[in-house]
Amino acid sequence: MEAKLQVLSSLSRYNLEFSGRALYVEFNSQQELDANANILSNEGIVFDDITETKIEIDLKDLGFSFPVFYDSAHFLKEFGSGNVLNSPFAIIFYNETYLLYENGTGTTGSKAGTFFITNTAAVAELKKGLINLCDYNNDIAHEMVFYTSSKGIFKLPYPVLLPHLDDSVDYAKIISKILEKLSDKNFQLFFRNQLADFTKRTQKDLFINLITQIDSLAKDADKDMELYIKNLALV
Repeated sequence: MEAKLQVLSSLSRYNLEFSGRALYVEFNSQQELDANANILSNEGIVFDDITETKIEIDLKDLGFSFPVFYDSAHFLKEFGSGNVLNSPFAIIFYNETYLLYENGTGTTGSKAGTFFITNTAAVAELKKGLINLCDYNNDIAHEMVFYTSSKGIFKLPYPVLLPHLDDSVDYAKIISKILEKLSDKNFQLFFRNQLADFTKRTQKDLFINLITQIDSLAKDADKDMELYIKNLALV
């Protein structure tokens, strides 16, 4: 299984195209195609010759018992509600190697660790949590609308597809803590105010910047809440 993924991933050095269903590989010469054809055939990878230097590989004909994605963008497009994480899958071209997800763990063809899977799942949960927190979710315009007594009305746009974050950073751990905090109604009030300020000072890529800055926003919300409680005690 991993040997097949390794062979497929090695095709990244050639000119690639993806139709959404099939992978097209353009080799530099017929000799290169013939050499690679033998390697592909030895691993049981079915392909069709398109020209003397180009082949087509249908992802559904690879013989895997689980979904196979072309790259991380293809995976994120098909991610949906996150149910894909309930079963194994593979990404052929991922960080110059491949990614295989099974038994709740993502492994790559190199020794480099990755937080891609856990980050993606966490961001999906964060998106759900924020939608539950907002006062109105405009799923046509893809933006959350918030109403606050002190900051007024503000909007938080979000992308249709989940973003691909820096795989070397464990955002899942940070997001998990913040989602736990958001179960506190008092914290929600101060966090919403921080969100309002964030949307005013951030000009673009609001959702991605929110994820990368969300830890500091939560800490500022905590400080505001602590200050409010102290002031109440003085009254």
